[in-house]
Amino acid sequence: MRNLLRSVAATVAVLTACAGDPVGDTFADEASLLISLGDVTVLGRFDLAFPATVTRLERGDGRVSFVHRGTPHDYPGFTGSELIAVRLRHAGGDGVLVARHAPEP
Repeated sequence: MRNLLRSVAATVAVLTACAGDPVGDTFADEASLLISLGDVTVLGRFDLAFPATVTRLERGDGRVSFVHRGTPHDYPGFTGSELIAVRLRHAGGDGVLVARHAPEP
């Protein structure tokens, strides 16, 4: 019974963490970053390394555009989905992870 309660408490902690804004938070690996973003699908990775700190989120409804290392990137055509460009800072410099939230049923 005690193990069951611990498992429930751990699950609640993870789910509660998903609802927050990760800007300023440092993540040991990509898996923990993705947990903080919620139900997402990764669309692109640019110069990622961990541990990394989230410096900014750029959100778009069905489209997100950004410039990384002087190169423009555009992710259009995901109608009904929110796209996120997650800006990260790590020991080797800056990186970007592009993700799409699952559309609402």
